[in-house]
Amino acid sequence: MVELANLFLRHGLAVTVVIEPPAKPPSFAATVSRSMASNPCITFHVMPTHASSFLPERV
Repeated sequence: MVELANLFLRHGLAVTVVIEPPAKPPSFAATVSRSMASNPCITFHVMPTHASSFLPERV
């Protein structure tokens, strides 16, 4: 995903990456922090973990 964002940046577009955290994030925060540090021109937005609770229940 970051590679695609970098391609858009090379063409002069602003990029925001929206991330939904996994249910059991073993090293999720560290991974996102590394991506943010190595790609300062890309805006990262991490969705709240409770956002998936708004999805309808499977029947």
